[in-house]
Amino acid sequence: MNYVDTHNHQAGWSVDAAISFADLIAEARSLGLKGVTLSDHFDYDGSPDNAWCLDPDDYEREMAKKRRTDEGDLLILSGIELGYTRAHEAHIAEVASAYDFDHVILSLHYFNGVDPFHEPVAAAAGYDNHAAFVAAVIDEIAYSAARVPVANTIGHYDFCSRYVWWQKSKFCYRDAPESFDRLFRIMIANGQSLELNG
Repeated sequence: MNYVDTHNHQAGWSVDAAISFADLIAEARSLGLKGVTLSDHFDYDGSPDNAWCLDPDDYEREMAKKRRTDEGDLLILSGIELGYTRAHEAHIAEVASAYDFDHVILSLHYFNGVDPFHEPVAAAAGYDNHAAFVAAVIDEIAYSAARVPVANTIGHYDFCSRYVWWQKSKFCYRDAPESFDRLFRIMIANGQSLELNG
């Protein structure tokens, strides 16, 4: 198999990860993957000093040791997942450019200043229908893609849809075609891919 999984978090680096590096590599090998990218969180989570925001200097040094092709010919790449917020945009863009990562994911984990996982009602406040909410979120993702053009991948565009209260909350192109088209134009210009993440 020639697939490389580009979105992986490790215990000790990402708060939401329970798998060790060794177990991650074993799992990748058992699935027959060509390789994996280690892409842990640099996510302000509302503030720059929190458990979701790794130290990029420490991380880069550690990932440089792991970035190799191992004895089993499994490609191991270094990456990072940047959680975009407008308030911290300059620092996020700096991290994306200043470090020697093989792959940079840019994700929107905060909307309306809140995490939809913890505050789904607040995240969607002010939008009286699903289509308006989808358009607003996709517009913000498009803005982030334009502001951090060095990112390789736009992460899980439907992250917010997982936690809002609407019974059918999946983000579909038909809900906001103009917003999706704007996002796609920016991504094409930047050479970015769109991640589909379950």
